[in-house]
Amino acid sequence: MLNPNEIIIEKLYPMAVANYVAKLPEMQSVGQHKINQEMLDESLSFSERLERIASNLGSSAAVTELYAETDILLLTISDKEDEVMDADRNKYYAKSDITQLDHRKSQFNLEWFTDTGIVVEAQPDTDETTQLINADTNTDIPLIEQFKSARLLRINGFGSSRSMHLIHDVIDHPWLFNALTANGVFEKYYDFLDSVDLNAESFLYSRQAELVASVGFGSRRWELEKERGDQFLLESDDIVSLIRTSQDERCIQASDTFTADDSVRKQAQFVIENMAVQIADERRRYGAVKMRDQNGLMKPMPLLHPVYLAFLIDSVKVLQEIDESDKAQIQTICMVEEVLETIKGGNTGKEMRVEPSRIGNKFTTNISPKKIEWISQNKARLTTYTSVS
Repeated sequence: MLNPNEIIIEKLYPMAVANYVAKLPEMQSVGQHKINQEMLDESLSFSERLERIASNLGSSAAVTELYAETDILLLTISDKEDEVMDADRNKYYAKSDITQLDHRKSQFNLEWFTDTGIVVEAQPDTDETTQLINADTNTDIPLIEQFKSARLLRINGFGSSRSMHLIHDVIDHPWLFNALTANGVFEKYYDFLDSVDLNAESFLYSRQAELVASVGFGSRRWELEKERGDQFLLESDDIVSLIRTSQDERCIQASDTFTADDSVRKQAQFVIENMAVQIADERRRYGAVKMRDQNGLMKPMPLLHPVYLAFLIDSVKVLQEIDESDKAQIQTICMVEEVLETIKGGNTGKEMRVEPSRIGNKFTTNISPKKIEWISQNKARLTTYTSVS
């Protein structure tokens, strides 16, 4: 018999696979929504669903890799990283663990990126960059929508980054972290965040920082899910039962908030589901964030740790109370569009800087009003790699 945590993971796993599959180059034309529908089709067994997805991949090597990676994904979403039988992956996980500790204190922290900005360069001499330069100019659809999944950029030294990653790196990191700091969430959960090597002095784009950034990305994608009317993967009672496994006062308060406020509950439930799906894929690639116990030993943080879930609920509540959240998203996307327009103009060797400090009431941009209108109405589309249809 499955325990409650295993039951919840069983509900989340098909969507975690869909999330992984949607990032594969061969699946870009299929669309995120269709991939989700196929992986959640309960008229078929899970193996039949995966076989149907595999038929899109073409090569036997790609199919073999799909099955291997989804097996690892199941282990990592189930808090069973130690059962991954892949020597190269295990070495990489161990390296990531060392990096987590190294990133506990860094000069490239929240204050540094807030003040200095994010350095961006075009990925030179690639087919995707050429496609951008030659893109049709007679359209009001922003370049970021047309090239959101293209690996066009070098961001903070990380090459082959997708264009949409730059949106995430601005709004879900410096802007969000500053908002949660200003509203007391970081202070309230200081001990928990410190146990996973995350504090004001940590590297802003560390593996552990994604635990926080997930609330921003999930909240932005929630707008898209509301439009679609998709069903939740979990029941509200699933979330409550997980949080109430802890007697921590913050968990008790977050549980009360979750059950009492319908708006917070719906968004927080989606954020938690989306976090599990997204972080599971991060775990597949880099291993789980490690958490320091009372004896100072580092062990994998449970993906559905009750205090972490309480942190997510409190963070959602804060985001809902910030009036400037939508405006900050739009302004961030405009800045990314400026970068793509610069590259399209042939300035592929130019180092650019995206400055979070520009976000606010005095924000100005040179991109067209029609593009701004599209962004305002469709910003949630930019949380998915594939087409929305």
